[in-house]
Amino acid sequence: MERRLLRRCLLIACIIAGHLIFVIGGCQQRKPQEKGRQPVSNQPSSPRVEARFKAARIIWHDEHGNRLFEARFDKAEASQEGQTAVVRLRNVSAQLYSGGKPASMLTAREVIADSRTEEVRASGGAKVVSISGNVSASAGRIVWKAQQDKLIGYDNVLLARDSLLVKAQSIVADTRLGKATLTGGAELSLSE
Repeated sequence: MERRLLRRCLLIACIIAGHLIFVIGGCQQRKPQEKGRQPVSNQPSSPRVEARFKAARIIWHDEHGNRLFEARFDKAEASQEGQTAVVRLRNVSAQLYSGGKPASMLTAREVIADSRTEEVRASGGAKVVSISGNVSASAGRIVWKAQQDKLIGYDNVLLARDSLLVKAQSIVADTRLGKATLTGGAELSLSE
């Protein structure tokens, strides 16, 4: 499921890159050559292709057509080695789904989706907020395992629910943040 999507993303990126190379290479203006002078090129020997998108997004579905993940991002990179495809997204805001229904929102500076591990890994200000908005979890790193309906957070975890605030080293929760287990020196505080 995720492999097919990652392969499609890679294929689309390759098509866009190929089109850009064709367009850029075919549209360069050529100056008339003076006698006795060799043409000088300021262009690098291999073309550098960069694609920019406005309001770009990726939507993933499971094998039954249920939506799993919908992400908006500023920048994307895709690579593939053998059967493993990896997509790296920057400045991400993503809707996570559980049972085909919206469950929570994930925001992070970087998100990596890996087809081999079938995981989504978020880092850099990673935060998940339940769809109801009354529960949030932030951590140095958050891993989402869609098939297991599981979020795992590491490094300086902060769980907030209404006026309750819990600090810990790690968290394991369902995608909706309805149930959570915190470990590693948990500190509890209540705000008024």
